[in-house]
Amino acid sequence: MDLRRPVSMLLAVIYVAAVQLSAAVPLVLLSDTALGNNGNGGGNGGNGGNGNGGNGGNGGNGGNGGGNNGNGGNNGNGGNSGNNGSNGSNGNNANGDTPGSAAGKKGKKSDTVADTTTAAMTTPVPAAEEAEETVDRGDLDRAISHEIVVANAGTGLDTFADANGLQVLSQDSLAGLGISVARLSVPATLSLSDARARLRASFPNASVDYNHVYAPQASMILPAPDYARNQVGWTPAIQQCGAAIEQLGMLDTLADLSLPLLSPATITQALFLDEPDATPADPTHGSTVASILAGQGGFGLLPNASLSIAGIFTIDEDGAPIASATAFVGGLNWLAERGVTVVNTSLSGPANEFMELAIQAAVQRDIRIVAAVGNDGLHQVPRYPAAYPGVIGVTAVDVAEQPFKQANSGSFVTFAAPGVDLWVPSANEFRLASQAGTPDGSYVSGTSFAAPFVAAALATNGNDSDALARSALDLGDKGRDPVFGFGLIQASATCSPAAD
Repeated sequence: MDLRRPVSMLLAVIYVAAVQLSAAVPLVLLSDTALGNNGNGGGNGGNGGNGNGGNGGNGGNGGNGGGNNGNGGNNGNGGNSGNNGSNGSNGNNANGDTPGSAAGKKGKKSDTVADTTTAAMTTPVPAAEEAEETVDRGDLDRAISHEIVVANAGTGLDTFADANGLQVLSQDSLAGLGISVARLSVPATLSLSDARARLRASFPNASVDYNHVYAPQASMILPAPDYARNQVGWTPAIQQCGAAIEQLGMLDTLADLSLPLLSPATITQALFLDEPDATPADPTHGSTVASILAGQGGFGLLPNASLSIAGIFTIDEDGAPIASATAFVGGLNWLAERGVTVVNTSLSGPANEFMELAIQAAVQRDIRIVAAVGNDGLHQVPRYPAAYPGVIGVTAVDVAEQPFKQANSGSFVTFAAPGVDLWVPSANEFRLASQAGTPDGSYVSGTSFAAPFVAAALATNGNDSDALARSALDLGDKGRDPVFGFGLIQASATCSPAAD
């Protein structure tokens, strides 16, 4: 699917956050010069560069050492740290004649990621729910390979693990949510589904599930008018409301706080990955969402707010960004401990018992969770966390108040917000704002970028979702509907943040 359109403006396009789990549209978050995995030899087309694994890299899991001339165009060679797979086979001369083809994985760039980092290995898992319509789900639902998560098991878990050939990878107490959690490694001789069934039978009061993985919900397309603030009535007075808001939270990739748009903002961030050597995902997605929420230079919705970012995304074996259920909950626990009352999360994926348990704990603590409904193009197929009770699911609309074509729809859609052809300043725009000429930036689309509008609106109206529903502009069928929810959110006329 070609998501680009020609432009007449002089724009510096930033390729950000284009990820979906649908096998039919395998978009990739990382840019041409960003990191690949396991050093497979085949060439990546266009500017992806030769996929040569290089010498001296990590052993990896099945990665190729020195691929066979994957002629992918210019730049992007793996370099000398390009993950030589100890037992992998060589790449098969994947010529990248067509720009953008991905006939082999890029070697890991030595100047981007240290040799000690690793990607998360995943596996498809059965869907928890069936669609009302016949759809090709592909490998829509995935989980961390050979791993089960058990929450609130009580005593006896170590003994059970020893008796059944399982290995306890980690055990943690999440004080902010009142949850204890253990990650168990499942041997190759036992399927994930069988391991889960045995654990559920032995610990009926515990939450037992796969360690599902989730993807950012955004795409890059070009361009459209700068309309979003006018569409929701976001005034300069509401923009200054951020000074009275102590804590906003994000569950996303880390943000690049060196960007001029973000460096003056009040932002604290921490990384929550399952393994200490896991590779953090490219920060572009989190940087974009953070810029919408708290960007400086007159751009952000709430530039004076304090923003806490839990970085929960690593990369999978194909270099795409993923967040595990345990990373999600670890980040949510940290935000709860910091006193965050509104959490924005721009990801979506399958149902997960551990995630549901943590979200219930957060909702009981009056934490509002705003989640993108996802870009899988599915109807009445619940995607999570947006579909959990108490979570506010957000879809995206364009300048004509039409739904984003790739957005999921269903009873879990709560609100609509601008999220199609949103203009985002480039890294230089903060400097260029006072200069004459065409602004420097890019246009982005996705439910990921609609969610921050709802999070900001909640933060300024005292976290009152009922009031937001009453003031929403009804779109589509009268009343709440599966495409727009209650309708297009409208900003509060006055600043009324939640009381401490």
